[in-house]
Amino acid sequence: IELYVKYSGSVATDARIDHLQIKVYYTEPATDAEDWLNTNSATTQDDVDAYVSFTPSTDDTSDWLQLTNFGFSIPAGATIEGIEIQIDKHATQSTSIKDGALYLRKTGGQVGDDKADTINYWDIVIDSNYDSYGGSTDLWGTNWTVSDINSANFGIDLYTAYFGSIATDSRIDHAQIVVYYTTVGGGGSYDSTGSPTTHNGDIAWLKFDEGVGNNAIDSVGKNQNGTIYGALWTSDSKLGDNALQFDGVDDYIDVDYNLPNTGYTMSAWYKTIDNQLTVIIGEGGIGESVGTNVQEFKIWGGGTQIGFRTETGSGGNHDYYFTPTGNIIDGQWHFMAAVITPGSLVIYWDDQKFTSSFINSDTTAGNCWISSYAGPGSGSFFNGSI
Repeated sequence: IELYVKYSGSVATDARIDHLQIKVYYTEPATDAEDWLNTNSATTQDDVDAYVSFTPSTDDTSDWLQLTNFGFSIPAGATIEGIEIQIDKHATQSTSIKDGALYLRKTGGQVGDDKADTINYWDIVIDSNYDSYGGSTDLWGTNWTVSDINSANFGIDLYTAYFGSIATDSRIDHAQIVVYYTTVGGGGSYDSTGSPTTHNGDIAWLKFDEGVGNNAIDSVGKNQNGTIYGALWTSDSKLGDNALQFDGVDDYIDVDYNLPNTGYTMSAWYKTIDNQLTVIIGEGGIGESVGTNVQEFKIWGGGTQIGFRTETGSGGNHDYYFTPTGNIIDGQWHFMAAVITPGSLVIYWDDQKFTSSFINSDTTAGNCWISSYAGPGSGSFFNGSI
C-alpha cells in the first residue's frame, strides 16, 4: 500500500491512522505439491539422490526443498562479493522437468532474486557435473553480511515443475553453495564452499531448543509439534543449547501425525549407556492398539545393533538389524537415520551406511512417538538423551 492525504482545511489539523490491515481472499488449490523423499542425500555427491516423483495424475509442482546449515565460517569483517549455487541434478525422462523457483534464504526466509532457469528442461544424464546459478559477483539482488552467511539458517529454497506425460522424477544428487568474499584491508579474494543439512519439512523438525515447558515445537512451521511426557530438559546437548533426557520407564513425546506410505526419513542425535532394547522413534496406535501396525527405529542386540521393525496388529513382524563398527552405547552423541522408500531401507549410524530390501508396512497405525513405539501402555522406552 502507498497512500497520501490532502489538506483542505483552514485551521491546524492532523491526519491520523490508528491501524491499517490487508485482507486477502483466496481459494486453496485442489491438490498439494508433491513431497521430496530421501532429502538427506542432497548433502553429499554419491549418486544417491533426493527425489520427487510425478505422473500425469499428480500435481505438477514439487513441494519446496529447503537446504540449510551449510557450515560456513567466513571471517569477521569480510565483504561478501558473490554467491553461487551448484546443483548436481537430472530428470528420469527428457523434456519433463524444469526449475520452478530457486531462492537464497536468510533467517527470515527467502530473499532476493529468483534464479530458476524456467526455460530449459533438466537433462537425463547421470554424471557429477553441476549446474550453476549466480556467480562470483552476483549478490542475488540483496545485501549480505558475514553473519547472514555463517548462520545455520542460510541456504537454498527450490521447487521443480513437471511438464511430462509419463512418470518422471526430479533428482538431486548434491547441492552446494560457493561464497566469494574479500578480507579486511583487501588482502585478497577467497571463496568458501559448503554443503547443506536438509530439512524438507514433510513431517516435523523438533530441535528441542525450548529449554522449558512441555512442548517441542516444529521448526519447519507445519505445526507438527510434540507433547512431552516426563522427559526432562538438559543443557548437555549435541546441537543448540538443550536436549531432552528420557528415563527409560515411561518418558516419551507424542507427535500427532501418520507417516506416509510412500516413504519417509526418521533421524535423531542420541546418547545412552543402556544396553536394553529401546526405541528412539516409532509410530503406532496408543498402547499398540489391537489391529494397528507399528514401526520401530531402535537399539537392539544388547546394545550392539541399530534396527528397524515393522509389525502388524495381527503379529506379523519384519526385522532389519545392522551391527555398526564402534560402541553405540558409549555415552557419547551419535547420529542415526532410517530412510524408507518403497521396497528399500537405508540405515545410517554416524558415517556408516547399511542397506536392505524392505517390506513396507501400512503406516495408518497412529501417532509418531519419540522414545517409544506406541506411547503410554507400550514398552521399550529410551533411556538417555535425544
